[in-house]
Amino acid sequence: MRRLLPLILLLATLAPLPAAAQSIEDLIRWVYLSQNQPGPAETKGFHFLSSPAQRSQFFSSRMVAFLAANDLQRQANAIGCIDFAPDIPGSDFNAQEIAQTLTLATVQDAGRTNVVARFRNFGQQAQVTYHFIVEDGLMRIDDVSGSGWQLSAIACPTQRPGQANAPQPPAAAASTNSYCFKKPDAELNMQMRPDGSVRFVLGTSSSTGHFCHMEGIARPDAGGWMHLDTQMGAPCELRLLPTADSGIRVSDRDFQCKRFYCGMAAGLDGIVFTRSEQVHCQPNW
Repeated sequence: MRRLLPLILLLATLAPLPAAAQSIEDLIRWVYLSQNQPGPAETKGFHFLSSPAQRSQFFSSRMVAFLAANDLQRQANAIGCIDFAPDIPGSDFNAQEIAQTLTLATVQDAGRTNVVARFRNFGQQAQVTYHFIVEDGLMRIDDVSGSGWQLSAIACPTQRPGQANAPQPPAAAASTNSYCFKKPDAELNMQMRPDGSVRFVLGTSSSTGHFCHMEGIARPDAGGWMHLDTQMGAPCELRLLPTADSGIRVSDRDFQCKRFYCGMAAGLDGIVFTRSEQVHCQPNW
């Protein structure tokens, strides 16, 4: 059953939001349809929801803190930590095409409610996922993700440049471009590259002594990154997919990669690295 937003959440003071909006899908639909409305950019879409005057109504406390840190960095260097529009990929958009092709789907994942927005922009298919949690009795946006990126994975200092940064949580990577996870029977290291792809090293072990070891480059793909290679004339398609709690799920399609990179009793498909299993990356891993 779809969770409903209390009406007060959607009736903002400036009220460009539809008065009839009651669900989280209504809210995300407004994000895109509002781009067709007259008026300045700051009264529309993600720009409006994330503005200092509105963000506490629509975002979770951790996202409010992240957006405030982004504001601080933007004041210092004019760019900030978010150098792109989270709601619409690309440097420009066709509001009419987006409105005509927009579809929304609500899915449950790991205790969260996600609204997936799909649309075309200048003929290119795009997908953006809004991750909601219940906070203070209201449904609030706790993360936003797209192809190869997730807002919660962006490191954003809470101090101005030149000041000492506030201590980072244990889950923060030693390098802002590296993300490492470790659990008793598996380990994943990911290093972001300038083109949006990731260099990864993935290893698992089983109680029987069999293990998997795989490394390479995974390129941005719908909802995450994909590594594709060929071994002995057969394909190996491995995906690294961000989860709703800022972890990573490994997908080995049809167990293709297992055949070449794993022992008999070891495997890759379905391994989940949770946010609590993220660790500091070791130098020169």
